[in-house]
Amino acid sequence: MSELLYAGSGVQELSDADISLRQGGGGSAEFYCTRPQFADSPHYIIFYAPWCGHCHNVAPTMKELAKTILVGAVNSDVANDATQRVGISGFPTIFFFKNASASPVKYEGDRSLEAFQSFKEQAVPKSTGMPVPNSPEWNTMLRRALFTAVHSVKSDMTKPLPVMSHRKTTPRSSSRLRKKGGSLRKRSKTRKGRKVSKNSRRRR
Repeated sequence: MSELLYAGSGVQELSDADISLRQGGGGSAEFYCTRPQFADSPHYIIFYAPWCGHCHNVAPTMKELAKTILVGAVNSDVANDATQRVGISGFPTIFFFKNASASPVKYEGDRSLEAFQSFKEQAVPKSTGMPVPNSPEWNTMLRRALFTAVHSVKSDMTKPLPVMSHRKTTPRSSSRLRKKGGSLRKRSKTRKGRKVSKNSRRRR
């Protein structure tokens, strides 16, 4: 029986049934993991061989990496069909996915824990509460917003229009206004009279 390097760790051992092919954006075939937990999360997938010394060397790092991000491992001796369909020719071969819907990116950087984490952070910016434009999450958000807007408009159209009430002035209030107006006129006249009398005194 072939040795499973990641048995009992946070790294998930994947079988032939977990790897599927689809047509990529450029028309070429690309693979992805069909397990539900890989669907919407960033993850690494490593193809390894139990007899490969480099695979043994990177195994502790991948186990540590699995504490912060999903990591899947394909034992090429066990999942030989998946290895051939993907076209793996050397070990270890590592791919990064933003999510299962995104195209795989072959990782060719340093095999240190810091390098793997840095690559992931650069590929997937920290969440700002808004999904990436043109992503499935973005399109879902737009559909929900449009649905909510349409239904709110429909509900507003069914509501009766408010009746505007015009307040009428009572005779009492109008009489007050007249009195106030009259008093103002009287004051202006008396003021004018006072001015005239002062001028007349000066002339004298």
